[in-house]
Order: sequence, then C-alpha cells, then structure tokens
Amino acid sequence: MEIYQCTTVQQNPETTIQIQKKVEKIMFKLQNPKTCKSARKLICIMRSGCGHGCLIHHIGICLFLAIGTNRTLQLHFDTPTYTKYQFESAYLPLSETCNEVDEHELETSPTMQGNGSHETTKHHRVVKLEINGAFSPFTNFAPLTIPTQLKFTLDGPHDRPHHWWIGHVLAYVTRVQPSVKVDLKQLKRKLGFSNPVVGLHIRRSDKIIDEADFFSLEDYMYHVTNSSVLHRSGNYPKNVFLATDDPDVFKRAKRKYPTYNIMTIHENSLSALWKRDKQESFFGIVHDLQLLSECDQFVGTFSSNVGRLVYSLMLAKSRQESVTVCSLDDDYMYYGGVSRYQEVITEHKPTNTSDEIEIQVGDLLYVSPARYKCDQRCFGTNARSRKTGFYPANKVKEYAQPVTYQGFGWDNDLL
Repeated sequence: MEIYQCTTVQQNPETTIQIQKKVEKIMFKLQNPKTCKSARKLICIMRSGCGHGCLIHHIGICLFLAIGTNRTLQLHFDTPTYTKYQFESAYLPLSETCNEVDEHELETSPTMQGNGSHETTKHHRVVKLEINGAFSPFTNFAPLTIPTQLKFTLDGPHDRPHHWWIGHVLAYVTRVQPSVKVDLKQLKRKLGFSNPVVGLHIRRSDKIIDEADFFSLEDYMYHVTNSSVLHRSGNYPKNVFLATDDPDVFKRAKRKYPTYNIMTIHENSLSALWKRDKQESFFGIVHDLQLLSECDQFVGTFSSNVGRLVYSLMLAKSRQESVTVCSLDDDYMYYGGVSRYQEVITEHKPTNTSDEIEIQVGDLLYVSPARYKCDQRCFGTNARSRKTGFYPANKVKEYAQPVTYQGFGWDNDLL
C-alpha cells in the first residue's frame, strides 16, 4: 500500500475571519443589485448531467467569471440531474433581488467571450455561458487565480490564499436553507457529532468503475489511526464521521476499529446506492457534505469532486490555525481552472539523480497535469530554464496567480 502524506494548511484565523467578512459582503452586494432590470448579468446555462460535487464546481466557475467581470450571476438549469427548484430546496438562491432569468435576455444575449483578463463582450449588459461537461477557461477569472487585492492581504496569514478564495466562492454557492440547518442540528444530536472529529468520504459503486482507483478501508483508516487531531491527550471519544455509498463499509469499520466512535447516516448510504437520482439522495449528499466540511481533518480522494469540495469548504469554515486533509490519490485540482504553478522557496541542485532539475529561489514551475501528485517529489517545467523534471516538494510552495477581479475594485478596504 502506498501511503500519501497529509497536507496541513496553516492560517491566522484572527486575520482571515476579518477578510472573510469583507469578501462575503462584496459577493452579496454584487449578487443583489438594487435594480435587476438594468444590472449587468451573466446567465450560466447548466446542461451537464454530472453529480452534486461536479455541479457545485461548475456553478463556482460561473461565479468566478461573474465576479471577475463585475456581473450578477444567474443560473438557468437545463440538466437531466437537477432542477433549479430542487437545487434551491437545499441551497439559498444566489440572489435575493435578481434570481429569476428573463427569457428574452436568455434568448437574445450573446455568448460570453474573452482572453486573459479581458472580456471581449464587456459592452453587452447581459451575456450567457453554457456549461456542458469539460470546461476550459478563456479568461484569468478562473479557479487557481486570486483577486490581486486578496493576494497581498492573505500572503502572510494563509498558506494557500488561492485555495482559501476558492473555498469562499463555493461556500457562497452552498449556503444552506434554514430548513437544512434544522436538519443538520437534529442529525448532529442523533449521531453525537462533536469536535474533534475526522471525516471520511469513501466512494464506491460507480466511482471506482472508470473514474478512480480502489482504496481499502484500511488505507483510509491509516490516516485516522495516525491523526494528531484524535490522539491528543484527553481527546475522547475518538470521533470519526463516515460518509459512504456502501453500507458494508460502516459495518466493517465498526467491527475492525472498536475503539473509535464511528458515525454515519445510514439512510444516506442506502439512498446513494439505490436511489442516486431521487430527492432523498440529493439531501443525503447535502447533509454529508456539510458535516464533512465541519470536521477537523478530512480523509478522502481528490479524484472525487466531493472530496475536493469538502476541502474547499473546510478552508472557508475553519476557525482553527490549521486544516489537515489527506487525499489517497490526487493533489488538489479544479477542472476548469488555470494551470497549476509552484514557486521555489529553497534552491535545489541535483546530485546523482539524473531525472531532477535545478531550481532557484523565485523560479516558477509549471506542474504537469499528467503527473499531478506531489508527495516527496514534484514533476514540472521550470519557466526560467525551460527544463522539465523532478524536484523536492519541500522546496516549493503553491503559487497564487494574482488577477484584478473587477467586482472587487480598490475601494473596499481589503488592503
């Protein structure tokens, strides 16, 4: 069994909480224009028939574009998996003042276009964009970039400011309805859900057929049994929240790890297995997602949209000085985002290893999507020397590409 290391993201919560309040205020103001009829809008047409985590990430792509171009985002659902009514039965509408799409604007507005940091359709008050399957960014207003104003503010207080920014965009999309808050409160009481707790997301069924490798329960529990979150002095019981679509996983976990208080929502695993397209399955993943994002540590797979979404929401919600995530397969990615770059913080000169490249402090390294996993070594291309090869993972940090998002402006006191 190959054991990948966990990633611990450090932050200064006292500072990030203050920035978070301002960011939420900016997004809310942009999404709630005083006069909807005259507002600049982006209508995103959701056509992809993908699952819950995939849909949230697609909406996130649209919100990045809307904030970057200073537009109000509206959603038009034309997907076989979800309706707008169903989506908003769990999540708050993106806008309180401008939520309903005008059919005339939908039919007559041009398709959004752009390049770099420029929208070439900016002179049109209303534009639309169809999201159907794989999406390639045509502007820099995309995941893995960060508003310039935020980068300067977060560079010290947060290890990965661009991931923090993604988390808050997706947290805005997944603000739950009051009725869901009541459900979550009741579920926590029923489960005995309390912190500290490690969250596990073990996806079986359709996911391991053609999208991801199989990992055993023991692979996941390795990180639980070695968790500093659960094994600090005096932290009892050792709480583990398990979200899975395989009911047998919970039975095996309870039997094999009796010293851990392993919790699961049984109805969710059954509905995910047999009723994936039904309303109870929809609310099941909503509940699982929210509870996983409230855990102190997460163990899952980043090949899964849900796994990556949990990580993003943890960064948005956490009030702790660190967030720990353990992905058994991939590093973090966002399909539809810009390329991933790393910045060198310590120079490295290859010795006897012919497959490594020299790196100098300040170099930017393009990380190859084909070999995305950075555990002890990374694989990429040095933008300065143009050489491609391996280099030590502990001598680089993730690079947040700054872009001027028009929805932020420079007068919002983020600096």
